[in-house]
Amino acid sequence: MNLQENYKRLFKGRISSNDSKLINEVNEGKVKEASMAVEEWVEQYNRYMGVNGDKLPMGYLQATLNTGIMSDAYEENEYATFNKDNGYKDDSDWQEGDTERFMSASPITKGMFDTIAEIQKKYSMDEEDINTIIGYFN
Repeated sequence: MNLQENYKRLFKGRISSNDSKLINEVNEGKVKEASMAVEEWVEQYNRYMGVNGDKLPMGYLQATLNTGIMSDAYEENEYATFNKDNGYKDDSDWQEGDTERFMSASPITKGMFDTIAEIQKKYSMDEEDINTIIGYFN
């Protein structure tokens, strides 16, 4: 469900028709604000590469909407360092708790996940909404 539909559902039956224009303007403003936040997130993390060879935000979308392979969304150098430091070939060697350990040792990857989670929470968005704004899988 996109952001505008979410607001319509939230306010359904509680507004008069005279308020519709104002609500549409507010909704459009929120959608623009959400789009700007997502675009800033992409700009901030687009300079990093994910393990799958995609730029990090696209790797995030691959992981969450397509492959389910979370390492697609991990910054490649942080991933390589973590595996080397722990004697792993790749994340298939990881043990219970390693994902949390990796995140705590990986400021770029953790920052990207934390930032997009904040945006999603603030604007009631999911990964499909993010993809709609970015246009990755269009």
